[in-house]
Amino acid sequence: MTKFNSYTLLCFLLISLAPAASWAESANDLIREGNTAFQEGKFDQAIQAYDQALEKKPAAAIAEYNKGAALYRLDNPSEAIPAFERSSIDQKTPGLAAKSRYNLGNAHFREAQKKLQEHPEQSLDNFRQSLGYYRQALELDPTLKAAAENIEVTRLNIKLAMEQMQQQAQQCQEQQQKQEELADDLQKLIDQQEKASQKSEGLAKDKSPENDTGEEAMKQAAEQGDLREQTENLAEKMAQSSSKNQDATNDATQKNIQDAIESQKKAEKALQNNNPKEAHESQKKAEEKLAGALNELNKKEEQSKSEKSDEQADKNQGKQDQGQQGEQQDSPASQPQQDQQSMQAMAPNQTAKDILNQEKQNLNLRRSRQQASGYSQVEKDW
Repeated sequence: MTKFNSYTLLCFLLISLAPAASWAESANDLIREGNTAFQEGKFDQAIQAYDQALEKKPAAAIAEYNKGAALYRLDNPSEAIPAFERSSIDQKTPGLAAKSRYNLGNAHFREAQKKLQEHPEQSLDNFRQSLGYYRQALELDPTLKAAAENIEVTRLNIKLAMEQMQQQAQQCQEQQQKQEELADDLQKLIDQQEKASQKSEGLAKDKSPENDTGEEAMKQAAEQGDLREQTENLAEKMAQSSSKNQDATNDATQKNIQDAIESQKKAEKALQNNNPKEAHESQKKAEEKLAGALNELNKKEEQSKSEKSDEQADKNQGKQDQGQQGEQQDSPASQPQQDQQSMQAMAPNQTAKDILNQEKQNLNLRRSRQQASGYSQVEKDW
């Protein structure tokens, strides 16, 4: 699987402001204590101080904000997000709502980066949420140029997530095709083994002192040898196909095939010794083991289909939830440019000022659409 390296953000804002004079002195001291610990890189200690401040003053938006920043620095964006959400509704501290939404964009961006390789679809959702929060930050504070620049970076990563999804879908399709081919080959081996078993059973019935079956037994031994080689080739092919995705089902399938090969060897040897009855018994065991392998292979295919169905159901539910909440998911306004040496050079034909102007135009367009539809813009969108 190709590894996709996501583009990184320009910067992460941290606000460590002194609390308002009306706050209780104990909460004030605790926030300052947390800020000191933060500056020293003691983020766990800082979080503890901010939590204690919030116990004293639950509405302390700055404590929430700085707690989110500390969690982010600990690479825990999923827990930083609720803290920034709580600080984003603050109306008292100048600029805090815009910076909170900016850092909500950063937190969702980081969460998306973590999911990009294994779960690109979930990653795409986080990137889109990140994009929306950067735009909200710009709406609240048009001077926040870092948000404009991070919008472009996020667009680049949305494209990466889409490419990753396409690649995984293609790999999944190829893997499914290989599984189907293996199942077909395995079924053919089962059919051939059944015919070989029927032949040896008939030979065992025909064998008598008066009827020399040695020549026919050697012929069947050669046929059984060819069948064993085909089974060994299939086992090798299956091992190569599943080497990157080892699981209990693969182990069970391969064990059944190896057991079948051992029984085939015994049958071949028995036929060489002109003992068709013993060969028949070994061939029946080989047939049973091959059937067991096919059953395990089919179980794996059904499990894969079930997982895909569950993922699609979760995706549909997520879309339904978003529709119920009335949130608008922004899509990238333009295709990302190629990766360059620095953040500033990622969009050579579009400067931060250009992006900011574009976002203002998008904002005016969205507002005009709202007016045309008869809806007025609300102050907060959650």
